[in-house]
Amino acid sequence: MRVFATVDAGRATGFFPDDLFPTPPAGAVEIAPELWFQWVQEPDKILVDGVLVDPPAPPPLTGDALAALKAALCAAIDAEAERQRLRFITPGAGQAMTYARKLEEAKTATIDPSPTAEAYPLLAASLGIDGDDVAAVAAVVIAMDAAWTSIGAAIEAARLAGKKTVKDAADEAGARAAAAAVEWPA
Repeated sequence: MRVFATVDAGRATGFFPDDLFPTPPAGAVEIAPELWFQWVQEPDKILVDGVLVDPPAPPPLTGDALAALKAALCAAIDAEAERQRLRFITPGAGQAMTYARKLEEAKTATIDPSPTAEAYPLLAASLGIDGDDVAAVAAVVIAMDAAWTSIGAAIEAARLAGKKTVKDAADEAGARAAAAAVEWPA
């Protein structure tokens, strides 16, 4: 069997065994069947003087290109921080407003000697779910806020430390390693 390949800058762009393609395309070069089998198994290799080799490493990123990579890595860290937060909270600006207002109600209800459902409508929405009366619901809301504060602070610390390490990296490898090394709370 004869095998032909089209090659661009050392990279295979197509293979043409003669049993399937009796007439290879213009510009195709004949390669040994063994080389074809190897190239199919190692498609990232390039052909140099009839031998498959690893392509040369790209030049290191510097200047604007390195700055753009660092910005992209920092944006990815921000996105992952949000994904981590969403493991613990419900998404949405409206939900965030509800949580904030509910916490305000809970703080006020804890100092109210006789909190009522009418005075605290967002706490009242959780009656029978988070507690049997407004004071009990307020206690749950405050406890959940304290738990979130601890989790949210750990996520924020990981996010900020990761971004700082990426920004301080001297080169592409260091920046990528820094982004990959961010440890999120369990």
